[in-house]
Amino acid sequence: MQVLETLNKRHALQIFREIHRSKVISSSELVVESGVHVMQVYRVLEALSARGLVVREEKVPEGGAPYVFWSVTERGTGVLDLLERLGKMMEE
Repeated sequence: MQVLETLNKRHALQIFREIHRSKVISSSELVVESGVHVMQVYRVLEALSARGLVVREEKVPEGGAPYVFWSVTERGTGVLDLLERLGKMMEE
């Protein structure tokens, strides 16, 4: 039930689907692609991560600043598949 409550938050499902569509995406790319304010994106990412739906990965190139990327977890993929099936059932 907590997963559904999280996905019901403003922009959460949109951002979740964008991460899934992109496979791996940086936070800044996510802001641009979604068109959602940066603070809202970070709030949603925290909530999705807390529910185990997305994972944060950090890569640090030698001598450079770290890059943060997000991807959907196996659990997240299962939730998205379930939502897709439910949506199709509702259309019938």
